[in-house]
Amino acid sequence: MNGAVNGSSITPTKAKSSLEQVQRAVYINRIRIREFFFDFDRLRTGKVTRFQFLSALNTAGLHSRIQPFGPQVLEEVADMFATVTGNPPVKVIDYRDFCDKVNRVFTLPELERTPQRIVDAEPTHLLDKTRYDKCAKVLCQDKEERLHYVLEELRVQARTKRILVKPFFDDACRDKNSPSLVNHVTWQQFKQVLETKLEFKLWEEDKDLLIEKYVDDFYGDMVNYVAFARDVDPQDTI
Repeated sequence: MNGAVNGSSITPTKAKSSLEQVQRAVYINRIRIREFFFDFDRLRTGKVTRFQFLSALNTAGLHSRIQPFGPQVLEEVADMFATVTGNPPVKVIDYRDFCDKVNRVFTLPELERTPQRIVDAEPTHLLDKTRYDKCAKVLCQDKEERLHYVLEELRVQARTKRILVKPFFDDACRDKNSPSLVNHVTWQQFKQVLETKLEFKLWEEDKDLLIEKYVDDFYGDMVNYVAFARDVDPQDTI
């Protein structure tokens, strides 16, 4: 999603690059991505058509594992590795280069030539083990101070109503129309739960501030509601 949210001042943070989203999905799901291209490239040229490239990624499950903009992300990746070959020239996709770059989340292609090179055990820039449990994002001082006040106010409202916020977001996440990204809801769903389900009294700019704080770094308009709930619900209930 580009631009400001309709009726709001917030502009969701930009998601990680398309290639990084593919790397993350491949790493988390341990996908042997190169194998999905072999049926389209019997001669092992390392090149396939755009249709074949996207078909291979779809068969690998990336279409559904990259939410909420899987198809758009894969189209962008195809553009990144498009090249021209042959005479007359034909536009193709260099899947070999694509696979080499994606598979760097597991190892480095040149490792055999430099066996002493130290490789990170995990791609920490792609995968934060605590990414669902807490929000590590730090806003500017003024916003963090306001956020501290807003969260305390929400804790008071929740205690007064004798409710926990997480179950309401769990229901929204399970909705058949939800993008089905684990522990996330869209910013629209997030606002809807705050307004109509929890019935919290909040200024519009404070709702925007919450979205800015808890929006996912990889998926620019998906909100990590588990991290939000951890900051509102009593710790012994999480």
